[in-house]
Parts: sequence; C-alpha cells; structure tokens
Amino acid sequence: MKKIDRLEARLNEKVKDPGRDIDFSYLTDEELERESFKLEKLNYEYERSEHPEWSDDEIFQKMEDDLIEIMEEWGKTPEETAEMRALMKSQRPALKAFIESQRR
Repeated sequence: MKKIDRLEARLNEKVKDPGRDIDFSYLTDEELERESFKLEKLNYEYERSEHPEWSDDEIFQKMEDDLIEIMEEWGKTPEETAEMRALMKSQRPALKAFIESQRR
C-alpha cells in the first residue's frame, strides 16, 4: 500500500494543472483585454454557429451564463459572481465592436 501511495505522490508531482502555469502578468491591461476578447470572440462564433437564429444579446447572455456557472462550480461567492456579471455586461459594447472590427 505504501508503494502505491509513493507512486501516486510522484505522479501528482509530475502532472500539474496546466491552468496554473499560465502567466499573463507581463501583459498590459490593454493587451490582456485584447487577448480575452480574442478568446471570447471564439466562444461567440461557436454560439453563433450553434444558434444562428439568436440575436447578439442572446449569445452574449449565454456566454455570461456559462461563465457564471463555471464560477459557481469553483465555489465563488454570490458577490464575486455578481461583480463578474456586471463587468461582462459593461464590456459588451467593446466586445461587440471588437468582433465587428475582426469581421472586416
């Protein structure tokens, strides 16, 4: 049993959560926003292809709901999720403009 425990411990040392190794601290606020918009644009395009009949607002609402669901799974407080939802709603116009600029 101890050998199995040691093997599991060694395996856990070698297998790290790849999300922990991502570091965006070198980016400026503007660069970070642009990179996040690029990722959100991919999500937007996916939702648009899955639901071509939906309006932009419906797609953005779905994206927000999906993120809030993840935050709740991570155990974030209702205050934290409310702050994130407010932030996402405030960024909608900028995200829409970014997506439109990428279409041209």
